[in-house]
Amino acid sequence: MTLKTLPPAGTATPGIRLESVTLARGDRVVLEHIDLHLTESRIGLVGDNGAGKSSAVGELSQGQRQQVCLMALQITTPATLLLDEPYSALDLPSQLRLSAQIAATSQQIILSTHLLDHVQDFERVLWLDQGKLRADGPGRDICAAYAQDVHERAARDTAAEILQEVLQPAAQADAT
Repeated sequence: MTLKTLPPAGTATPGIRLESVTLARGDRVVLEHIDLHLTESRIGLVGDNGAGKSSAVGELSQGQRQQVCLMALQITTPATLLLDEPYSALDLPSQLRLSAQIAATSQQIILSTHLLDHVQDFERVLWLDQGKLRADGPGRDICAAYAQDVHERAARDTAAEILQEVLQPAAQADAT
């Protein structure tokens, strides 16, 4: 795996280049042989990868913790911030405050989320599926395609469950 931080803005193409990146959490593959050059200032990650999260400790609310973590990262002024599910467990006012804080930063943001509203206006969104890059493009396009795919899968799963419920009693009746 190679992760390269590219030169700062104004010198050459800024951003991050991922070359043959594979990441697994336990037996679950989160990324598999991903090659990307990420230069946009706002990049969203969507998908069903559920990489597993660790929980923070302390007396602060979840929203306060998220804001403190983001501010701590910004103090060190890295060129890129990777935010993993920053909106999870936040109420709507806290989500709005965090969105404003993210929008105001000059740093490149790579944001992983299941809440599509927060990345649909991003220049670029990457859709990860089973560790592979399924789609890459403007936020609105990728979020719409991902949402459609989720709806179709949910409809298929629901239909399969209903069919199973209908067929199971019939099979049991035939067995008796």
